[in-house]
Amino acid sequence: MSQRSVPPQKVLIPVLTTGSTLVGATVRSVLFMAALVATRFNSVIAAFYQRLLAQGKPKKLALVACMRKLLVMLNAMLKHNQLWNPPTEQSA
Repeated sequence: MSQRSVPPQKVLIPVLTTGSTLVGATVRSVLFMAALVATRFNSVIAAFYQRLLAQGKPKKLALVACMRKLLVMLNAMLKHNQLWNPPTEQSA
């Protein structure tokens, strides 16, 4: 299966379910706030967000794209049982 064939929320949501009908809205609001913070403090997400804005995308669309990118990154970390390993800047 390719990464595009299964939406990331279908993989991550079962881990987060609590039986409540508001789980989707709760997860969406948590992801929104996480993406908002990540656009300021996470170099990977910030660069992605700035690139989308430079292409003329609306801010909310760029933020939703960051939400999806966060989900994809979280799913990969869960799948491979790894912690966040931020990229380091290579000095010449």
